[in-house]
Amino acid sequence: MNQQNPSFQEMVRTYIGRPPLNVATSLIQVQTKYIGLKELAHIESLYARHYDRRGDIKNALKHYQNAYDIDNENEYIGDAGVLYELTEHDYVKAKDWYEKGVKNGDSVSMFNLADLFDSCNDERLGNFRDRKQNAISLYKKRAYEGDYDCLTLFILRSWQLLNNIQYEVSKKEKLELELNILSGFELVVKYENIDICEGKEEGITSFYREYPGILQQASQDDVEEWNDLIDCKYNSVQLVIKSDKLLQEIEDDKKDEVRRIRSVFSVCDSYVIYKNKVSLFTKLNHVVDCTICFEKNVNIDLTCGHTFCIDCYPRLYRKCCPLCRMNCNMLD
Repeated sequence: MNQQNPSFQEMVRTYIGRPPLNVATSLIQVQTKYIGLKELAHIESLYARHYDRRGDIKNALKHYQNAYDIDNENEYIGDAGVLYELTEHDYVKAKDWYEKGVKNGDSVSMFNLADLFDSCNDERLGNFRDRKQNAISLYKKRAYEGDYDCLTLFILRSWQLLNNIQYEVSKKEKLELELNILSGFELVVKYENIDICEGKEEGITSFYREYPGILQQASQDDVEEWNDLIDCKYNSVQLVIKSDKLLQEIEDDKKDEVRRIRSVFSVCDSYVIYKNKVSLFTKLNHVVDCTICFEKNVNIDLTCGHTFCIDCYPRLYRKCCPLCRMNCNMLD
């Protein structure tokens, strides 16, 4: 056999038990921290990245495969998934390689896999529901590991799936998605240490205004839906109200989780003000037709003096009054 051109098997045998060394070739030069087979796998992955930069995808994929065959815990394995997704457009193989990376604890592969499920319409990856649920599940894992971008997408995608008129959500799924959203906003408060007891209950909104993160790359629809979400549908008052509603419907084994989430937001300034207003106007028996929904209910006042029912108020108190257009955000 030609010793100048050793076979792949010979290369493997040669590297067994070898200590770290400088590897210099006509293509790469690297100081590796690995020994033995891990060293060889690392070198193979570096060859793959080199060919990738040159646009030689075929050789890049070949070397990624070599690296995986030698050491299936190689740190660059997930990069092969990127090539299959963006260059080869083979989404099934991309999924397989991303999953290999996820198995090795690669956070980038986990995000890429979530994004693949989220954005790809290839039915081979599952139906619409399965793809979205898989994406949400992966975003959730990364969110709980402290990834702000995945936290944003975890909340937003849960809400979008919950309100997708083309997809019929079962009652169980509806409750799980609602819990996802509530737990997501609880994480925002936890990670940013937002003191919602000291007049900073809008910290969630201001945080995302200052650090939009992945929203800078999102579609205009996503940005608009997200802004509406944090301003109106899931502001601090709404979070408590939705927690109360969820407590009545969710399984007993999850009630403690919902109560914990509720306790985080029930001490915020806006909710305390809301609660006091409801108590006061109920005692005053201020039951009239709401000018928004036209339902006869207890009406409470915005800062401008106009009154609306206790169901419509949570959607309005951080916006302009629909009657006089005065900015009614009590904390501005």
